[in-house]
Amino acid sequence: MKKIITQLLIFASIALQSQINGKVVDGETKKPIPYCNIWIENKDIGTSSDENGIFKLETKEKNSILIFSAIGYKTTRKNWDANSSIIEMSPEEIILDEIVLDKTKKKNTILGKFKKSKINKFFGCGERPKIRARYFAFDKKINETPFLSEIQFYTMSDIKNAKFNVRLYEVDENGKPGNYLYDKNLIGYARKGNKLTTIDLSHLDILFPKKGFFISVEWFIIQENSYEYTYREEGSRKKMKAVAYDPSFGTIPSDADGNCWIFEKGKWNKILKNGDDDYSKKHRNKYTLLAIQLLLTN
Repeated sequence: MKKIITQLLIFASIALQSQINGKVVDGETKKPIPYCNIWIENKDIGTSSDENGIFKLETKEKNSILIFSAIGYKTTRKNWDANSSIIEMSPEEIILDEIVLDKTKKKNTILGKFKKSKINKFFGCGERPKIRARYFAFDKKINETPFLSEIQFYTMSDIKNAKFNVRLYEVDENGKPGNYLYDKNLIGYARKGNKLTTIDLSHLDILFPKKGFFISVEWFIIQENSYEYTYREEGSRKKMKAVAYDPSFGTIPSDADGNCWIFEKGKWNKILKNGDDDYSKKHRNKYTLLAIQLLLTN
């Protein structure tokens, strides 16, 4: 009898679960938008579109409001309608400053140096899309090497070539990530294991903004990034299986507030100071920042 009741409860749960299927396209060209991150507003439920702009999302929520975020497009908020599964996003116009190239001998400046041997805490996304952003402030010395040349992360991955995106944001009037500094995807690939992963910007001629800017990493909830792992719940010997998405990104502790943010559930939230119960002793009562090394040139 208990077995019958359990099965009925499982079937009832499945019945309540529904799947949202759709495709994200450019509102002007009607071309698919790949790697668009999608959230149910104010819920820890989300996914990503694949390379063809197609997405699927399991949810128990009825009358859901979906948030669509893709670089180069205005963030879109839409009441889900199963009869209209094509989501059109409007391109966001980016006005870039005029660039004057310096033809003198190349100089380099490095910001955010870190030692990979000191990193013992990583940010991952679990099974939900996320964007984490770290602020870099402008300094007068940057005038000598004002161009972004290279970004380096310390990544950890259980799979080969886990795909992620880098977004560059200007600072808005409230000090959080605002308009795009660069309006295209900067796709990175994290090799299996713990590795230094580099994004080359040298060909883009992007100037370091006078108000500073944010470097962010964006996870993709796509099949090729998924891996299965086992774990035990506290007080239980039974092994459980779960799915997560790579890669993870190394972090560093900081005594100062680094003005870091996380975009999840369809909105930006400030990352707060850790408590004294953080699992990493180095990070207790400190701020945790993405380990990002930025190379500048002239």
